[in-house]
Amino acid sequence: MSVIVSERVGSGDRRISYDGWRGVANAAASGGGYRFAASSTARATLPFTGTAVTYVAQAGPNRGIVQVNVDGKKQFLVDLYAPTPRQRSVRVGNLASSAHRISVLATGTKRPVSAGRGVTVNEFTVGAAHIDDSDPRLVWGSWSSLQRPGSADTVRRSNRAHASSGLTFAGTSVSWMTSMGPRQGLAAVLIDGTRVETADNYAAAFLPHKTRTYGGLASGTHTIKVVVLGQHNASSLGSTIVSDGFSLH
Repeated sequence: MSVIVSERVGSGDRRISYDGWRGVANAAASGGGYRFAASSTARATLPFTGTAVTYVAQAGPNRGIVQVNVDGKKQFLVDLYAPTPRQRSVRVGNLASSAHRISVLATGTKRPVSAGRGVTVNEFTVGAAHIDDSDPRLVWGSWSSLQRPGSADTVRRSNRAHASSGLTFAGTSVSWMTSMGPRQGLAAVLIDGTRVETADNYAAAFLPHKTRTYGGLASGTHTIKVVVLGQHNASSLGSTIVSDGFSLH
């Protein structure tokens, strides 16, 4: 299995240039804050090198619509309205392996239901796209939702044998975002129906962020599935498996 490296560029990173944005502290945002702009001419730009980039924003009830450009070409219009605050992201992939520039531009427009036209930048991810546990593309069975202490981030957990989580995706590599700890158990990881790993998530100390990457896949559509085995090694005190979703490369 190959190891894939991705980079998360937070809203406060000096490589991002802003025109008409201010910082907002928010525990639910990546890095504890995001940038906000009310001006219809606001622009945020990041130069990067890679074949994919993801724009992550904070959506909410008073948000407008932004335009996402890469190398000066329009890619998406992203509606940042949501009835309650949440993250929203879009990914641009299949780029040439070279230098690029992504820009987020306020359009000064909004949906009629929105209370405002403000736009946001939470972060950019270069090289991978994170599919969070709350993403509707994920299929869950017999998992419960758990909020991480001190943040708005959620994960799923289960100790029930045969509980599974799956995602169908297009690409040549995928990472499973999980946790390790003294009460964590064993899980089977299958890609396209073939077991590629029996993951042992036991660790003497709790590790909230563990990434397991599976690469070298043929170009095309694949399905990854994580199955709780309801088992653990002799050192573990439990058989719980935690899942925070997947990352695509």
